[in-house]
Amino acid sequence: MSQTKLLTKQGEMPEQLQPVRTRILVAEDHDITLKIMCAWLDIHGYEVIRATDGVEALEQVKKTKPAIVVTDLKMPRKTGLELCRDIRRIYDRDEIYIMVATAKDGPRDLEEAMSAGADDFLTKPVDEHELLARIRQAESILSRLQNQRELAERDPLTGLMNRRTLNERCEREIENCRRLNIPLSCLLVDFDFFKQVNDTFGHSAGDAALQHVAQMMRDCTRKYDILCRFGGDEFAILLPRTSEDQAVLIADRIRETVNKYPVQFGVEKISLSLTIGVAEWGENYTSPCNLIDAADSALLAAKAYGRNCVLALSTLGLDESGNPKNFFCDSDFDPHSFEGDMYSGCPDVCFIFDSDLQSRKKLSSFTGQLIANQNSPARERRRHDRIHVTMGAMIVPISAENRPLCKPTSVITQDISDGGICVIHSNPLKPGQRLNVLLATRDNEQIRVLGEVVRCQGVAGYYVIGIEFKS
Repeated sequence: MSQTKLLTKQGEMPEQLQPVRTRILVAEDHDITLKIMCAWLDIHGYEVIRATDGVEALEQVKKTKPAIVVTDLKMPRKTGLELCRDIRRIYDRDEIYIMVATAKDGPRDLEEAMSAGADDFLTKPVDEHELLARIRQAESILSRLQNQRELAERDPLTGLMNRRTLNERCEREIENCRRLNIPLSCLLVDFDFFKQVNDTFGHSAGDAALQHVAQMMRDCTRKYDILCRFGGDEFAILLPRTSEDQAVLIADRIRETVNKYPVQFGVEKISLSLTIGVAEWGENYTSPCNLIDAADSALLAAKAYGRNCVLALSTLGLDESGNPKNFFCDSDFDPHSFEGDMYSGCPDVCFIFDSDLQSRKKLSSFTGQLIANQNSPARERRRHDRIHVTMGAMIVPISAENRPLCKPTSVITQDISDGGICVIHSNPLKPGQRLNVLLATRDNEQIRVLGEVVRCQGVAGYYVIGIEFKS
């Protein structure tokens, strides 16, 4: 391209440097009045759109979305009051400011206009200075309302929507999904090992990393996708008109982009990774929570799979209740008849049984800890000396291809040795089933060990499961 084509005409301001002009729609059926009002506004730098009746005005509102609408009350085909009501069905007061101009000046007209959704009132004949003063006041009010809305809807650090706004937008998208029979998918994104970034480089680096990830997600998604900071280091993305398969491609693009571009913090380049769960709106879902919970189940399984990956809910072998399919175990037996050599045929698996404690134990779905009555505190079980495993553990059934079959579940660790672990679980597992065993250490690290179920027996409503570690 020649240099002359890059130059603007003399006295012409480059497009990117031109100030943003407020767009105003003037709806007026009297031709002379319409021309005069539009001329005043145009001279003072406003972008003016004209309409000669209410129907044309509504079409222009939908097409151009002006910031301010100045309308006559009495117009053909659609009155100013009807126009106000139609606009308010689509746009809130912080999106479009409506000003009514009419020769009528009775209090009844003012009351009807305000009830229909108008924000201000002008009496004809309209004075130029009064019109401009009202327009400037409308701009100020709109700016203030929009700033308040931004503060209420946005996360101040990343600029993404907050969780409350996500729930509101999700309800709208679900309604569109049902009405138009189009797909809707959700991504739940977890920042891998975010605490290590804070602990190693400081909280300012953590903030910079969150902002960096938020920008990468913006770059990899479409304008109408809904991005939200879901929690401290978690994000949620709603993908309208997107099936689960398409959502997996978008999720993988986000993950690969974050892997490719580390965040620059001072002289440090911090490499980041994401784990993403994907779910699509299902016919049996009834609320936004169902969709988010489905994506969360996929996310938990993806984290158990090893992090820095994308996993769709449809790849998990779950039934309608969210439990693993096709698992069985032997019938229950009396816990008091239990013999300590139950696992004598299982190499390197040791189990210590306490019938008194067994009868009082409860499962915590959050921590997997052993809980007992206050009158009889739980006895501390033996711990693995080499890796210092705490009482909590999680198990994830996996396929022969090492793919998770369900979300991780917390279990009670009865005992652990170099060769295996014995746990108490609320659900049965099939002997021979391969597992990933997630062990939390005293140093807040997570160890993943491949295991195989060698025995499963029912005990007092729970299941005692012996797992042998595989090299």
